[in-house]
Amino acid sequence: MEYSISIAQAQDGPALARLRWEFRTTDGEEVPAVSWEQFVAEYLKFFHQGREDGSRCYWIARHGEELIGHLLVQKVLMVPRPCKVQDAWGYLTDNYVRPANRGQGVGRALLEHAIAWAQEQDLELLIVWPSEEAVGH
Repeated sequence: MEYSISIAQAQDGPALARLRWEFRTTDGEEVPAVSWEQFVAEYLKFFHQGREDGSRCYWIARHGEELIGHLLVQKVLMVPRPCKVQDAWGYLTDNYVRPANRGQGVGRALLEHAIAWAQEQDLELLIVWPSEEAVGH
């Protein structure tokens, strides 16, 4: 399967909301406390705010026109230091690949792009909490 990895653009927001909903509700572990419409509105507000202020970088995997996976790097500002007045570290979260596309290197490719980006951004640290399933790959 061919896929591409890129940073999400504004128009990717609705598809990312759909993936987030799938990620958190498909296995039945989380029961929605709001309607789909309410969730999308809140998600898009969060998504656009983070893109605009630079506090979040969303990486997406695309097969053709379809989003098949994503992850998010949330920047956390650090207290200014004399040697580096503007410093930050990153927290990698919301990593999801659709079940039909797992085991094909999509998650690994997303992670590799996010790590390279974090290094380019000179983030002090990138925290990743992999699932038990992901550790073995």
